[in-house]
Amino acid sequence: MWEVEEVEVVELESDLYRDGQSLFFEGSYEEAKKIFAHLEEAEQHPNHGMWFARCQFALGEFDELEIPDWIIEDGRLSDGWLLMGIFAAGIRGDREELNRLLEISEKVSKSKRVSVFLEATNMEPETKTNAQAVNVVRRYVRKKQYVKLLRI
Repeated sequence: MWEVEEVEVVELESDLYRDGQSLFFEGSYEEAKKIFAHLEEAEQHPNHGMWFARCQFALGEFDELEIPDWIIEDGRLSDGWLLMGIFAAGIRGDREELNRLLEISEKVSKSKRVSVFLEATNMEPETKTNAQAVNVVRRYVRKKQYVKLLRI
């Protein structure tokens, strides 16, 4: 009997996770954020936290968005987490946090996505080689279309 109850709980959380993702992709970031906050509170799992952070990012809540130290310390820091952290720090103008995050992964920090973003947010001097992409990123930031930054 105990095993059946445990399976039902896992199934329910799995359904919530899918519901949260669906809401996110529909653009209902606030509703999705509530679901992922609940899931993260119930079970501290990197995926729950990452989706919660994506919702914060999409909503422009950059001051609240942070990469939990336990994820960095456990070595569970994915490129997605790192990109969100770098982008949020850049938009906030937090050069200290930006530098800390850039030092974590050379693969990410040297990527074209990060290079274009840093130029677009004036954290790095413009090179003109990425001019079109830089203008696209600037437009996304100006129009507060932050979720699109996660797709560049």
